[in-house]
Amino acid sequence: MAALDLSNKKNFEIYFRQSLPASPGRRRRLIIGLGLVLAVLILPSALLGGAKLNIPQVSQANVGERENIIANYNLAKTELETKRQGLVQVYLQAKQEKERQEVLKQAAVLLKTYLEERLIPAWLGTPYDFNGCAQVPQTGSIACGVFITTVLKDAGFNIERIALGIRPAEEIIKNLVEENYIYRFSYKTGGEFLGLLRSYPQGIYLVGLDTHIGFLINDEEGCFFIHSSRLSSLGVVREEASKAYSLTNSSYRVMGLLNESPQLLRKWLLGERIP
Repeated sequence: MAALDLSNKKNFEIYFRQSLPASPGRRRRLIIGLGLVLAVLILPSALLGGAKLNIPQVSQANVGERENIIANYNLAKTELETKRQGLVQVYLQAKQEKERQEVLKQAAVLLKTYLEERLIPAWLGTPYDFNGCAQVPQTGSIACGVFITTVLKDAGFNIERIALGIRPAEEIIKNLVEENYIYRFSYKTGGEFLGLLRSYPQGIYLVGLDTHIGFLINDEEGCFFIHSSRLSSLGVVREEASKAYSLTNSSYRVMGLLNESPQLLRKWLLGERIP
């Protein structure tokens, strides 16, 4: 027997009637059930095709916020570079070493301010990925080491962002900070490490762990660890140091003080190649 062409309306009606149960009660229940199914399938389409539903435009709001963050980030980069160039001129015109050291102190304050208040915060919420190498905050994804080197490059450090960022944590720190400003802690508990940390100079540190790296801000407000975290769905996060799992549970920690290293500050100020 040839199959009916059900795309033909008349054939479909014949097939539908032949398929109905003989019992009036069962037939009625089947028709009611089909009606409910059609209502579920058709009603949402009818609604969406007619009056618009009041659905919050979350994605558009996020896009707008992201654009503002990126714009402010680029503005901060421009401002910092302009101020750095101004200090360069003062440094080169200085006739005495004491004057040059005073310029380096101003450079340290300038660098710390822009890193802590303008550049690092823009990356918060950027997704983590082991191979991430985003160049712009809030776009793509970023690995922990490349997060460090990207922020520093955008702050004016003359470095190879990727080549340095994929190195082991201690190598990254040693390539940036001179040995006198590097501190190492082996087999200290999280509590012991944090207790010792408060006795070290305030400032912005790079902190290398067993298999991780991040920024650590140690100042009068407390200690905060900012890093691109594989343990957080938020990616780049700012955590109280005492609550940062990767920081408190590492068996090895190495810290390099960024904004107090004279050699590093001079290279940053003059735009010299690092390492």
